[in-house]
Amino acid sequence: MMMIRWPAWWAALPILLLIGSGCSKASEGAGPDSAGAAQVALLFRSGFAEARSNSGDAAKAQDRSYESVASVRRAMGRQMAENVRSSFSLRFANADQDQFMQSGAAAEVADRKIEALGLPLNDLASASVLLFGVAWELANAQPLTAAQQRALVRQVGAELKQSSDPGARRREAEAQLAIAGLWLEEERLRQGSAEQMQALSDAVQQDMKKLSGNDMRAHDLTEKGFVER
Repeated sequence: MMMIRWPAWWAALPILLLIGSGCSKASEGAGPDSAGAAQVALLFRSGFAEARSNSGDAAKAQDRSYESVASVRRAMGRQMAENVRSSFSLRFANADQDQFMQSGAAAEVADRKIEALGLPLNDLASASVLLFGVAWELANAQPLTAAQQRALVRQVGAELKQSSDPGARRREAEAQLAIAGLWLEEERLRQGSAEQMQALSDAVQQDMKKLSGNDMRAHDLTEKGFVER
């Protein structure tokens, strides 16, 4: 099984890959609303596992919901803001990018997009669908079709593994929402400039590959989900 590790400031915890397979352990000793530096590393901690195509068993429905807590959202945003410039290659068009993340506004942008897609709010699977969908769209400069979006939802629903602790799910989701919201806002600010949109596309491709090991440009989305081109 393939495993990768996060940058040092994310505690370098192992994660699972959406494209491929892997394994991870749940964080130990963290309270349900703890949002310190060690807990921020929970982004993608649950990750995605390779589909069990040989078993023939339908994926069991899992509870991926959590209660939204404003203080946790802001804490995650603050921690992300402290590290995002050193860990992301993107040169931000948003002049107030730090406050945008620290206030929780980035996650709110992501929430609005989730609602527009008709997905449930306060749900780890929704946050994961959004992050991978936005990353693929921006890296490939190509919007997902309705059929591709449905395929991504099905793949995440079948393969997402997560903690039984709703507090852990909350932290994982909030970290993913912060990044997705950051990219969505950059997309909005860059509309009308082909050069700026290309820079965003290249940065998302580079950063997603560095953070998760997933090459968005080497994969297409079919009715089966992500497949190599």
